[in-house]
Amino acid sequence: MNIAVIGGGVIGLSAALRLSAVARVEVFTRDDPAETTSTRAGAVFSAFDAGDMVDVLSASAVAFAELAGDGDAGVSLRPSSEYWSRPGPIPAWTGVVAGALGTRVQSLAPVGPYAGGFRLTVPQVDIPRYMPWLRGRVLASGVSITRRAVDAVALLFGEGFDLVVNASGLGARVLAEDPAVRPMRGQVVHVPNDLGLTEALDATEPDGSITYIYPFAQHVVLGGTYEHDEQACVTEPGALDAMTERCRGLLACTGRAGAAGLGRVRLRALAGLRPARVVGGQREAVRLELERTKAGPVVHAYGYGRAGVTLSWGTAARVVELVGMV
Repeated sequence: MNIAVIGGGVIGLSAALRLSAVARVEVFTRDDPAETTSTRAGAVFSAFDAGDMVDVLSASAVAFAELAGDGDAGVSLRPSSEYWSRPGPIPAWTGVVAGALGTRVQSLAPVGPYAGGFRLTVPQVDIPRYMPWLRGRVLASGVSITRRAVDAVALLFGEGFDLVVNASGLGARVLAEDPAVRPMRGQVVHVPNDLGLTEALDATEPDGSITYIYPFAQHVVLGGTYEHDEQACVTEPGALDAMTERCRGLLACTGRAGAAGLGRVRLRALAGLRPARVVGGQREAVRLELERTKAGPVVHAYGYGRAGVTLSWGTAARVVELVGMV
């Protein structure tokens, strides 16, 4: 079987790697894989709006845990603490991940402006290391990667492909004729890890903004934003300054030393347009299914918003299952 995968981000590359065991695969990507939105991700495992994708989430957790033993992949298993500004139950996805990894979820007491939260060991992915590693694995498996914009899925069937995997991210708005696909801009700052931070911190602020501190060996990701329908893929100085201040506040109120010095030096600032799929007005929903079109079978895997890295390996496994149904 000849399979075309549209999309060179983390979903497309992960699916291509798994499919390479059962088919000849070619990836078509408009952008250089080194410039996709996936390369700007914070990439600490969190389900966000994963909804009912329990099996996908669990499979991803297990796959990333296995990769934590590969020193080149940039994956580690470390604690992550998440706080929220209003009281509420610990989200159900944490139990799924804890069960998959054989760990446990710990409740966190209120602190500062936060009403509580939870602590959980999760996979944490050093994206500047991980994405080149993943691309290398894909190429080593015999998959070819072609820089080319695909204007219509049907064209690929005319070129001899038996099946198409649509992992085109924002491109799915046109390729799948799905108006629910919308850009959600994210902005982050990378700073030196000169405080020796090891634990990820997340918080939902009283005003609804999001704050996160994701430490890795050589840098710390400070974030962030989730800007609905913002299509300009640029960073804004005011937003970067505000998120850095929020990160200092989160670090200080959770008892970490040296908070005032966090982010005084910046390595780089990044923006990316997350490919979300908003249905029913507000709810985000991934599309992961087989469609039998007149031109040929298409497996859709798009609409991941901020959960692309988290759900990537579970999605790849599900794509293989869907291909087997053709």
